Amino acid sequence: MPFVSQSLNDVDSGTGFGQFDLQLVQGANLLNVTIKMYFIDGRTNPTTTLATFVHDMAARVREKWNNKIQLRSAAGETVTVRFILQQSVAQGGSHFSVIVLDGNYGAGSGLKFATAGGGGDPCGVGANNIYLELKGIDNVTYAVGGAANLQAGVTSMERAGALMAARDAVVNAAPGGVQAFNVNLLRQAGGNWIVDPVERPALNQFCASIVNTPQWLVQPPLLVTSQSGIQTKADALVQCVEQYIRGQNVTGNITTNATKVRRKFRFPGTAHKAGASVHIQVLPHAEMVKAWQSDYVVSAHEFGHCFGVPDEYLDYSTFANATIRNSQPLWDGLCTAYGAPQRNWHSQFNGSLMSLGSTVYPAHGVTICNGLDTMTQAAPNNMPAGSWNVV
Repeated sequence: MPFVSQSLNDVDSGTGFGQFDLQLVQGANLLNVTIKMYFIDGRTNPTTTLATFVHDMAARVREKWNNKIQLRSAAGETVTVRFILQQSVAQGGSHFSVIVLDGNYGAGSGLKFATAGGGGDPCGVGANNIYLELKGIDNVTYAVGGAANLQAGVTSMERAGALMAARDAVVNAAPGGVQAFNVNLLRQAGGNWIVDPVERPALNQFCASIVNTPQWLVQPPLLVTSQSGIQTKADALVQCVEQYIRGQNVTGNITTNATKVRRKFRFPGTAHKAGASVHIQVLPHAEMVKAWQSDYVVSAHEFGHCFGVPDEYLDYSTFANATIRNSQPLWDGLCTAYGAPQRNWHSQFNGSLMSLGSTVYPAHGVTICNGLDTMTQAAPNNMPAGSWNVV
């Protein structure tokens, strides 16, 4: 039977942390997910209001999460998930407490565990409970355009100029001083690929220039591409280079594009080529500005925690806090229950929004699917348990 409209507040995510309100809308085939967040302004002499900070964060949440997750009922009906970040006027009744502090938005933001005494509970959530810490960009000490120690209030034009200068520095450090270049790879015994040792000094210098990007800016984003008549080979080539670059401590956005092309004729019995090349491009300045304006999607990444999705780049298994330690295995269980491939969260740096990138995967929708499944088991829908899956 078709579902009917239904709502439920304070729904548990199923991973041990995260809550939300659900509104299933009949006819529109929408599932509205509202997360009520209580913000505490811990910045010193901020140059923007807390309301502006929240407004910008909500915009990033809509941009990165809305319309990316679809859930399907056993009857074949599909609903699209939309998220609403609602600022709570009081801590009581909110789903998540957030403190906004000085510093680089992309460094140090994340889930925190309150401890008793010594300022270890700035949000007042109680010892061993979880809160979210976000860094504002207001009070970072900058050096823009050669001027020393410019404080908060740097104009958008100055910021754009600093981004351009950072990109130019990376391009100048690239092999040949150009924005796009090739890197040669060698095939090893067993079929694995490595970066040609001859290429490594120049590639290392290029990576070091990216790492040296001022901390308050985003690192210039890269595009890594390869072509092959075999898709698995093209994939292996770009993965080899991306992993090598990550191994040089580059944390910025890397987009990969492995393309299968028409296979060339090869005489039977001839060996595969021992070498191949991958193309690396420093993306245009506009892409860097876009990434900076998105706060390196940190706000959207951290919002994912608010509905119970753990990190993918950090393995929680050694954490003392049982809630967070158990959340990743619980997430795996939800993926199995709701038909979504599990994510490899064992310290994986990848293009996922819950790692270092911006891609939303089916696994990111399982906590919402779990909540919807719980809600619709009750009247008026009275669906059997397990009636929903992630598309």
